[in-house]
Amino acid sequence: MIDSRIIPSKNICFPTWKELVSNYPLLNQKAINWQEFVKNITGKLDLVQQLFDSKNPIIALSILSKIDADLIRGVEYSEIIPLLEKLEIKENEFFSVYNTAEAKIQHVDKNIARILKITPQEFTIEFFLGLGQNSLIDKNDFPHVIRWAGIAYTVLTLPIFKFRVNKEHYKIKFKLNHSEFSGLTKGNYSLEKKSYLSCSDSNPNLQFPLIHLDNWTLEILPSSAQNVVKPVFVSDAEQTELMNNLAYLFNAALINFPVKYLIMLEERQYFDRNKEVGREMENSIKENANCTAEFSDIQIGDYFKKTIRKKIAETYTTWTGEDKKECSSETEAIQLATQLGLLPIPSSIKKLIYSRVS
Repeated sequence: MIDSRIIPSKNICFPTWKELVSNYPLLNQKAINWQEFVKNITGKLDLVQQLFDSKNPIIALSILSKIDADLIRGVEYSEIIPLLEKLEIKENEFFSVYNTAEAKIQHVDKNIARILKITPQEFTIEFFLGLGQNSLIDKNDFPHVIRWAGIAYTVLTLPIFKFRVNKEHYKIKFKLNHSEFSGLTKGNYSLEKKSYLSCSDSNPNLQFPLIHLDNWTLEILPSSAQNVVKPVFVSDAEQTELMNNLAYLFNAALINFPVKYLIMLEERQYFDRNKEVGREMENSIKENANCTAEFSDIQIGDYFKKTIRKKIAETYTTWTGEDKKECSSETEAIQLATQLGLLPIPSSIKKLIYSRVS
């Protein structure tokens, strides 16, 4: 254990995102080769970067080309569709089937015509990705959807998970591009997608699920609502926590906003005064790393005004492609970090960050 001592804030060293992945507590319970695991993650995050830059669905297939997770096979989607079509599903729901090998949506529920006022033939992967003239996703949510899609595929291929086909799933919600849906009544709409891996016992040599079954839900948002695009993985209690926390860490590692600055923004959400932010950081470092650090209110204020606001604005511009942003307050900086999925920091990861301070 580190001896208790006073360390000036300028000499405090915060961990890197890669270090946080390698030291995440629940991972220590898994019997895996750490060197290969980190190498695997780094390679997949490089592919996510390519997916974000190119918006090419073939990159997603590259991420899925070798799935190391334990797949418990189930009924093939072709056997499920007739059952789904007979069900009285909710008025605002429809389903589709995406073929990862062919990078196309190969089946769309006829209910899409009633819900989105478009034909099943119009609901294509090109429409989803905005590769043609039309786009399903609101332009402000689009870069976040692409980034998170790559991260979701990365999580789904890890060797530390067990997936029951057509049971475990992830969901993500985004705003619709209003201009493409003239048939809908005027409003602020969101579409939530729940994705289920699907493969059958009929092909025992399959290395990864060829398709996933997607359940879509249309909702009307309040005009003032600001949707934050961020996936949620659903499994048993332990695996759910691990999957969602790793997705957070992979996103943070990909964006690579400095841990030190992010933890300051994290505390700024809950404390109005810089002095209180500094005190909370001092207490958390003492409690988790057994170090006694000092942060003055002037130092914290200088970090926000001279560095953090500018850095988060630059980071947001890089990962959204929007025009250069100007960040004039801590409140706005927090909003930008939230849109990027960096805030709030999950409690176990926040504790881990403080425990790795030296």
